[in-house]
Amino acid sequence: MPEWKEKFMEVSTLFSNLFPLWTVLGAGTALLRPATFDFMTTSSFTAGLSILMFSMGITMTLDDFKRVFSKVRAGPHKLARSSSLRSVWRLPPRAHARPRELTH
Repeated sequence: MPEWKEKFMEVSTLFSNLFPLWTVLGAGTALLRPATFDFMTTSSFTAGLSILMFSMGITMTLDDFKRVFSKVRAGPHKLARSSSLRSVWRLPPRAHARPRELTH
């Protein structure tokens, strides 16, 4: 393998492994300075999310799907738990109210 390709693989692996950090930094920026993301329209957000989901999907293998379908029994339990938590989070209505500047 050429030296430049090895270096590229090393840097891209590091960048990928730091994805949780990029996520936390982006979320923190969005919470502290929402205006930073004013440039994103609904269309650009949808396009970015589509690209992200596509890039994650092309890395999946048949073994990934086999692993998911081998744990079919866990699905209904997790769905019920998720649904019940969402119901609890809705009550009381004002308990989890977002600041006004985040809702408009």
